[in-house]
Amino acid sequence: MRAWAYAAILVGIVLFLAAVLAKRLSHCVFTCKSCGGAFRIPWRRALWVEHFNSDYKLSCPHCGKKGWCAAARPNEKGAR
Repeated sequence: MRAWAYAAILVGIVLFLAAVLAKRLSHCVFTCKSCGGAFRIPWRRALWVEHFNSDYKLSCPHCGKKGWCAAARPNEKGAR
C-alpha cells in the first residue's frame, strides 16, 4: 500500500474514535460551579469543548455564565 492509503486509514480511525468519545461525553451530566445547575450537552458540541481532567469549559444554560463545569457519568455518585 502507498503512504497516502495508510494516512487515510489513520485519519479515519482518529475521526471514528473522536466521535465515539464525544458520544460518551454527551451522556455525562455537567454541574455548573456558579449556580449548581445540572445539564447535558449534545455530542457535536462535545467534540470541540475545552477541558482539563473532568472539568469542561461550558456556558451554563441556567445562569448563562461561561466557566468550568464538573462532569459526572450518570452512574457515578453526585450525578443527577
